[in-house]
Amino acid sequence: MENKVITFKNGLTVVVAKTSVFKAVRVEIEAKAGPLLETKANSGISHFVEHMALSGSKQFPNIDKFDEEIEILGGGYNGSTDNESINLKIALPDNQLDLGLRFISSAMSEATFPENKLKTEREAILDEIHGYENRRYKKFNEFWKRERYLNGEAPLKIMGTKSYIRSVSRKALIDWYKYILSPDNVTLSIVGNINIDKAIVEAKKYFGNIPMYKKQITRDEWAQYKYSNQKIVTRADKTDGEAVGIISFPSLSLINDSYKSRQAAVILGNMFANYRSSILFNKLRKERGLLYSVGASTSFEPQTKGLLDIIFTTSDDKMLEVYQIIFNELENIVSKGLTKEQLNIGIQAINNSLKMGYMSLSDIQSWIMPSVFWFKKVRTVDEAIKSRKSIDIDYMNKCIKEIIQSKQMAIVSGVKDQKTKRELHKLLEERVSKLNF
Repeated sequence: MENKVITFKNGLTVVVAKTSVFKAVRVEIEAKAGPLLETKANSGISHFVEHMALSGSKQFPNIDKFDEEIEILGGGYNGSTDNESINLKIALPDNQLDLGLRFISSAMSEATFPENKLKTEREAILDEIHGYENRRYKKFNEFWKRERYLNGEAPLKIMGTKSYIRSVSRKALIDWYKYILSPDNVTLSIVGNINIDKAIVEAKKYFGNIPMYKKQITRDEWAQYKYSNQKIVTRADKTDGEAVGIISFPSLSLINDSYKSRQAAVILGNMFANYRSSILFNKLRKERGLLYSVGASTSFEPQTKGLLDIIFTTSDDKMLEVYQIIFNELENIVSKGLTKEQLNIGIQAINNSLKMGYMSLSDIQSWIMPSVFWFKKVRTVDEAIKSRKSIDIDYMNKCIKEIIQSKQMAIVSGVKDQKTKRELHKLLEERVSKLNF
């Protein structure tokens, strides 16, 4: 897949990638925002701005009419906010690149924040928050976040609080909009059946003259969260549907650790818990039927370390046995490591999955954007495959020992019954005190 990365004079980073498989094009911008930059005083403002940026602009004042026009073309647009960024994106037929660039550039720099839309989007966000607050695992998720981070200083909620969303002014939203969508804080990606050089010329026409905001965002302004050292916490709530367990280890940093080591961490998570042939799935599901599924989640953060989380759900009466088996296998993998056969299976599986993964332009864009966003460099599929193939058994097992450290682990559990909570907590304290890794 051909690609090119350039930076315009106003600081905007642009990545263009050509693929002729789809007769379509996607235009997306991503900006550092969200809890990464917010404080308790303005928690949720980035998410509100994301909504308003797509609610009308100087070039597209009647957004409801534009909705009809874009859907007639078979296209669509949307936005999203996560812990570190917001993005605005549009997908169109490949002969409509000009329209896509005009729409996103106007949303980025000319949003009008109309009062009628401000009212409806405020209500929509309040409804979003209400929906989140009533999700099944919401209470446990908040408990986990509060306990996992040092002094309970977990990342702020992406959607913010109802009280702030009700009170935030139009002026505050517009000021934040200009701040986070300054071109030097934004990455633009164009992916599809396009001519790369022509796409860059077109992008420059619409994005190249957007002025920088008077105050640039620096890494000193990014929020940093620290994880608690070895910690065991258990809660009981009879309204929880299932018992939940998370064993968590600080993993690797997006910026400070090598690309190769991050690939090794993903392979570790897959081979330990994610695949049906993984160590824990075999021990817990296939051999004993103690649970339906177990998984591992690997995250990489821009400044601090990410997390390797081992997550499972089961019933109260099976929690003690499940934890005993997981501890046995953690001790085993640290002392013995993966075998060459397991590593080869893991590398082949993750590489073949990657080759199969490009089912849409959205998938391609999701692959390309993170590396350009943080490093201004495209990480190609071939590069990822090559990096994974270069991981030998000695390197893999070295990474395992570096990640799985008992002094930094946190165990957060939720059950329904108080008696189970006491028994489980006692077991975990005893077992952790005797860990040999």
